Amino acid sequence: MKTKIKTFILCFFVLTNLIFPQDDSLNFHPPIIRDEKQMPFVSEIKLEQEPGQAFIKWKVIIKSDLTAYYENFMHSGDDSPYNSNVEEKMLRYQGTLDKYFYKRLDDLIQTIRFFSMEDKYGKPHSHSGILTLSATHNNEIKSIWIINDEPVELWALKNLILYLKDNIIKWKQIN
Repeated sequence: MKTKIKTFILCFFVLTNLIFPQDDSLNFHPPIIRDEKQMPFVSEIKLEQEPGQAFIKWKVIIKSDLTAYYENFMHSGDDSPYNSNVEEKMLRYQGTLDKYFYKRLDDLIQTIRFFSMEDKYGKPHSHSGILTLSATHNNEIKSIWIINDEPVELWALKNLILYLKDNIIKWKQIN
């Protein structure tokens, strides 16, 4: 429980500093304020991990209709994702997200200018996994590969999605 509280406080601190920076030299763009009835800017947000040496493949998809999907690829046998004798089983879950949380996620994507960011951060190592963060706006998909050394804005977005996955969305297995 303490870890969840610390993670929430850390994400809140980072997001607060993104929205209300203390230093004007950050070339900060003010948040976009939208009418509550306006359609969301982003229709889908996806965070996906491709396995490295010690990682398991998984995917979280959050849609503007407030549905969420989580796929986790489990291995049986040897734990190594590179072992060709490993049988992979995908577990699928579905959940719903409160409108408030989706709006905050949508606002954050606009505030950090997600669609203007670089396509890749970090250099791959033989043991590193790759996170792919994608968002869809007007049928345009922007994907960013995060290997390491991502800017704090992406770090905050990634951790907000993980926080929602682990603590807010109630999952129900669908397969």
